[in-house]
Amino acid sequence: PCIEKWLEACNLAADPCQNDGYMGSSCKCVCPPGTSGSNCQTLNKGYIESFLPSCSENVTVEGAVTSPNYPSNYPRNVKCVKWIQAPSDCYTIQLTFNSFKMYPQSPYCSGGVQCCYFEILEIRTTDPSESSVYCGNMISPGTVFTSSNSEMMLYFVSRTYWNKGWTADVAFIPKDSCYTG
Repeated sequence: PCIEKWLEACNLAADPCQNDGYMGSSCKCVCPPGTSGSNCQTLNKGYIESFLPSCSENVTVEGAVTSPNYPSNYPRNVKCVKWIQAPSDCYTIQLTFNSFKMYPQSPYCSGGVQCCYFEILEIRTTDPSESSVYCGNMISPGTVFTSSNSEMMLYFVSRTYWNKGWTADVAFIPKDSCYTG
């Protein structure tokens, strides 16, 4: 209802704003994050990506992925997403850890149970809503995680700045079912 009133007040028959922008009370488009231009017509980056911290990234090539600043200590109060995507559905992702050093488990969870609290790395190898949580030195060098499909997500949270974090190598492994020999 408000937008219709503003359109009428601005002598416009339709909202000219694009990419989920809307006509504001000043008769100018109000653009969502990640867009710009007088009509929000320019996509600077994906809408969701504009909300992610700068240490978040989409990983689409084989190579190393690390916690922020690795091998130096990572900063305090950081949240990062590393979304690893294989080139097609004919690949799985293999993540091999070379180093893993984070704050150990602490008793700050309900009932005084030991848990990863100050720093966590969630690894999602199957469903984006299911993860395993790691901290301290729970992942030994050489530990391998393999996705069940062509995507894997890493979610890193730090509440301290005392450790170096982690580094791992990403490899894309062809699925036998896609082999066309």
